[in-house]
Amino acid sequence: MKELTDKQKEILIYMFKFFATEQQIPTLRMISKEFGHSSHSASFGHLKAMKDKGYLELNILSNYKFTNKTKVLMARLEVL
Repeated sequence: MKELTDKQKEILIYMFKFFATEQQIPTLRMISKEFGHSSHSASFGHLKAMKDKGYLELNILSNYKFTNKTKVLMARLEVL
């Protein structure tokens, strides 16, 4: 399985920290604004790639959630 790009890792860390304080994953709009993407498609592409790489998954309501792989990475990076 491919590793995350630096940008994907940066976005995933942002999402993880946001979740830790807000108890929800940031919206696509919030991610786009935080990273200066002029369209949501750039952010969506990163989220899709992270899903394809096993760091995110979709629940029954089509909302993203973290996988164990993400939790292991965040612990290794000492994010919180």
